[in-house]
Amino acid sequence: MSNVLQIIIGLHAFIFYPFTFIVLYLYILRLNVFEREKTIVFLASLICTNLVIASLVAIADVLSGGEFTLLLGYNPHYGGDGFSLINQYYDIVRANGGFADALAFGYFMVVGIVLSLSKLKNKKSNYYIMVFVLCLIATFLSITRGAIAAGVCIFIFYAIRSKRMLILMSFLFCVLTPILSFKYYDVFVGRFTDSDAGSSQSTQLRYEMAINSINLLAKEPMGIGIGTQGGGNVLSEHDKRINTDNFIFHAFIELGVLGGIAYYMFISLQFLLAYNRCNLMTYYSMVFLFLVSIMLSSSMQSGLLAVSFWLMMLIVRFDVKRENYA
Repeated sequence: MSNVLQIIIGLHAFIFYPFTFIVLYLYILRLNVFEREKTIVFLASLICTNLVIASLVAIADVLSGGEFTLLLGYNPHYGGDGFSLINQYYDIVRANGGFADALAFGYFMVVGIVLSLSKLKNKKSNYYIMVFVLCLIATFLSITRGAIAAGVCIFIFYAIRSKRMLILMSFLFCVLTPILSFKYYDVFVGRFTDSDAGSSQSTQLRYEMAINSINLLAKEPMGIGIGTQGGGNVLSEHDKRINTDNFIFHAFIELGVLGGIAYYMFISLQFLLAYNRCNLMTYYSMVFLFLVSIMLSSSMQSGLLAVSFWLMMLIVRFDVKRENYA
C-alpha cells in the first residue's frame, strides 16, 4: 500500500498535470475571441520563455561538463541518496539543465520544436527560428533516442509540406551535422544501431521490463499502489518500483487494469477536445510525440514535460488566428 504522501505525488502525473488542459479548456471556452487570442499568445510566450531558458542552461551545462548547473546551486541528489536522475551517457553529460532527467528534458524540447514549426509554417520569425534551433540542438544533446527520433520525424513531416521548411531543414542539416558529429557521431551511431553495448543492453532491458510488467499485472490486476513507480517510490519503506521505461505500463501498474483503462480514456477525451481541423499538422505532431514518449519512457510523470505538453494542446485547440469562431 502507498502512504498518503506517495499518493499525492503519484496523483500529480495522473490528475494534476493533465488536468491543466481540461481546467483551462473550460475557462477559455467562456472567453470571447479577443480574450482567447490574448490567452493563447500568453501561453505560447510562457512556453517559449521556459524553452529558451531551459535549453540555454542545458547547452551551457553540457559544454561545461556538468559544472554550470552546479555553479547555479543545483544539487543532482536533491531527492536523497536513493534518488538519481538520468543525466549522463557513460562519461558524457546529457542535456537536462537540472530541470528534469535527460529523457523528460529531450521530449520537452520536442514540444518546442513543434511549437516553433507551427509558428514558422505561417510566418517568418527570427524569434521562432532561434527557439527551433535551440530546441533542436538541446534535443540532440539530451542523447534521448525517442526524443531525437520524434523531433526529426516531426521536422520532416513539416518540411515535405513546405518549401520554406525544406530550405531551413537543409541549411540546419549542413550547419549542425558537422558540429554535433565532432563529438557525438559515434554516440548517435551506437545509440540508433545498438552497436554500442550500453544501447544494446538498454534495448534488451526494455523487452525484459515489458515482460516483467505484464507478469506483474497478471498477478496484481488491481495494481500495487499510486506513487509506487514514480518519484514517490523514494518515500516508501519497501521498494516496489518496477522499472518500466514505459508510461503505459507505469499507469497500469499503479492504477490497476481498470484504473489504467479509465485513465487513458480520460486522456483520449482530452485529445478529442483538443482536435482542431484547422491545425491538423500541429495536432498530429503532438499526438505522435505523446505516443512515442509514453511507449519509450515514463517522462509524462515529469511536470516540466506534462504541463508544457497540455498547455501546447490548448494552443493547438484555440489557435484563434486559424480557427473561425461563431
